[in-house]
Amino acid sequence: MKLSPGGNPSMQLLTLALYATCAAGGFLRRSGERLTPEAAVAEVEAPEAEAVRKPKTDQRRYHHEVWSSGLSVLVVEDPNAQKSSYAMAVEVGSLEDPEDFQGLAHFCEHMVFLGSKKYPAEDQFSDRLAFYGGQNNAYTSADQTVYYAEVDDKGFDQTFDIFAQFFIEPTFSGNMVDREINAVDSEHKKNMPDIGRRLFHLMNSRGNPESPVSKFATGNLKTLKLDPEKAGKSLPQALRRFHQEHYCPSRMHLVIMRNASVAEQLKAAHRSFDVLGRKPCPARPVYDNVAAFSRATGTLGRRLLVHTDGAPQLWLMFPLVSLRGRYKALPEAYINYAMSHYGPGGLKALLKHEDLSLQYSTMTETTPAGTNLFVIFSLTEQGASKPEEVVEHFFAYFAALKAKGATKELLEKLQAMNQVMFDYQEPSASESSYVTQLAGALPSVRPEDVLTGGVLMDEINLTLTGQLLEAIRPQNLNLALATRSFDASAARHEEYYDFNYTEEPLPEALVRRWASASSAALAAPPAPRFVPQALGLISAERRKVPDKLQSEPQLWWLGLGRFQLPKAQLQLKLGFDRSVVGTAARSALAAVHARLVKLALEEPSDAFQMCGLGYGVAAANDGLSVSFSGFNEHLVELVRLVLPVLRRPKISAADFEVARRQLILDLADVTGQQPYQHAMEALEVVTVKNTFSRAATLAAARDEWAVSLGELGAMLDEMFEEPKISMLVTGNIDQDESKQLMAEVQSILAPRRGLLGRLWLRFTHLLFGSSRGSAAYDPLVLDLQKESWRCEWGTPSPRTPTR
Repeated sequence: MKLSPGGNPSMQLLTLALYATCAAGGFLRRSGERLTPEAAVAEVEAPEAEAVRKPKTDQRRYHHEVWSSGLSVLVVEDPNAQKSSYAMAVEVGSLEDPEDFQGLAHFCEHMVFLGSKKYPAEDQFSDRLAFYGGQNNAYTSADQTVYYAEVDDKGFDQTFDIFAQFFIEPTFSGNMVDREINAVDSEHKKNMPDIGRRLFHLMNSRGNPESPVSKFATGNLKTLKLDPEKAGKSLPQALRRFHQEHYCPSRMHLVIMRNASVAEQLKAAHRSFDVLGRKPCPARPVYDNVAAFSRATGTLGRRLLVHTDGAPQLWLMFPLVSLRGRYKALPEAYINYAMSHYGPGGLKALLKHEDLSLQYSTMTETTPAGTNLFVIFSLTEQGASKPEEVVEHFFAYFAALKAKGATKELLEKLQAMNQVMFDYQEPSASESSYVTQLAGALPSVRPEDVLTGGVLMDEINLTLTGQLLEAIRPQNLNLALATRSFDASAARHEEYYDFNYTEEPLPEALVRRWASASSAALAAPPAPRFVPQALGLISAERRKVPDKLQSEPQLWWLGLGRFQLPKAQLQLKLGFDRSVVGTAARSALAAVHARLVKLALEEPSDAFQMCGLGYGVAAANDGLSVSFSGFNEHLVELVRLVLPVLRRPKISAADFEVARRQLILDLADVTGQQPYQHAMEALEVVTVKNTFSRAATLAAARDEWAVSLGELGAMLDEMFEEPKISMLVTGNIDQDESKQLMAEVQSILAPRRGLLGRLWLRFTHLLFGSSRGSAAYDPLVLDLQKESWRCEWGTPSPRTPTR
């Protein structure tokens, strides 16, 4: 992944399946028809139906066509675009890596940006982007490579033509190959300690050798240069062959988005890309005719054990029927919905109650090599010692899901909920990320579905949904467990990520036990309860700055603002004296408090969150920040639910211990952050008052006297003694409703102590101090005109090869 200054790379796996682009109606141009720039202008300016299915609130205009060269082009006319953005998706990824050059697709991504025959200077693209306030980046996934950039419109013509040449005739000079291979090697070394990357690679690497999923996707100095050179093979030659074979127009998808007409954008695209002629190019390979994981090949029913210095994790992987090209049915939606159910009867509630796991996630990955479902559990200490019980509860939950089945009525409600979410979605925060999303989707869906594919359930397919449910069984499972207690000197060694592990078959007795798992405490989730129905908008003039409706407490109101949606956001600040969290122990207590609020609200708030509403709680050294967002129809009900729990969560001593131990686990896990992130933490510690290091907070959290349920109560008494309340209301809530909401907030958060109680609390503060634990300290204040200062901070991760 090549970064320019200010780049914002996306690290998520893209799992859309390949779907052939087909001509349809007047929207798509048949690939054999030539469209000149002049004809493009004439045709696009003529009235035409909007073919891309888009949200009701989307004011952009979309136009797609396929040129005679085979190049797929989508242009987006956005009247609100602040910059010009463009992206190119190429239908090639790590699945196409040659066996003797593993990581070549990723390395090609790096090299493409480093000059072309027309623009040979290696930094010309990044320099021109920087000059015009732009940025660029790229990523390589299993089945595609996506390049993207954004720039001020004044720099569009110049930078776009440089961009085009990367796909027409890149340089791939030998001296740049030697330099960039070290950048790829450093990138991999940076990622090596990450336990998520380790487990994902390890589980894939155990697949059928006949399937490309088992390859090492990132590549390093050894796989790309040293080993091939020993065999007499040339990396520059392999790179040119790879680009020539896979970077052909019929496997490329270009997206442009500007505040410019469709005709003008098409003209620019023709000017830079018409030099691409049609050339023989094989269709994008598919590999799902070979089972990547099966009992027959000995690649299924395996248990992998790994050491981690961080928080323990349990990964379950299930191969599913391939979902390539079946995005309209969205058959995985029911599983995702069921696994997102945190209310009574849900798996999450049971795991939390038994102190086995406080959070988990699911990921369905579809590539041309097949579809796999991953379920990833973050384990508590008890969960790490009883992983078989976590898995047993998981299969008991799916037994309950299968017993009830995915009904047509429930799927229709999910369908309706997805439609509302889609129609009233908020705009992307970044224009470059939006065009990147569009480019990444085009190889997998029909162009008219570029926004809806993988989002809307256009077809209800009970049979396919049932097939996925039936695949979730112990006989179709690979399992990986990472714990601190695992012996790191195990016999097997993973060479690319440099760690030891063990591999063994899942015991048959355990498989039979899981296959018969059941629990009366588990049940299928109910239908969505808070799907919004009132979608009208308030009538108010648009404002650029908020109005101040009240001075004490402060209430600010912005109205609908720029985005006309039936949604609202509330930003609530509860200020208190900095001394309340003036020690490391109090800082740890504040973190525990935020976790306890989430823990206490997880079940009662589940129905709200399943329908697009949400809240957040964050502790700072001068107050609590609380946010609410989502469709405004039921937002006030969520506020009434959350604020009393924020003030005094009803939790037991056992609940407190669960949250405290989990905080200790998370603070002790230094593998999840890069060295620069640890450096940023260190900078904040030495420059911001009442900010404490990870080590200091960890030591305080381990002190059962300073961080206890009683001390939490004392801290909350101080926090809510007389909090300074301020609130900003944005969105579809009018001024009168905002004032009523503030009155309700005041009522919930009003001081509960009488005058004598508040006087006594202040007296004890003066007599004993406001907090226990290690003392606070003042940061160093420098006169930068007279003094210089340097702080060195050791990398906390013992296995990080980079600094």
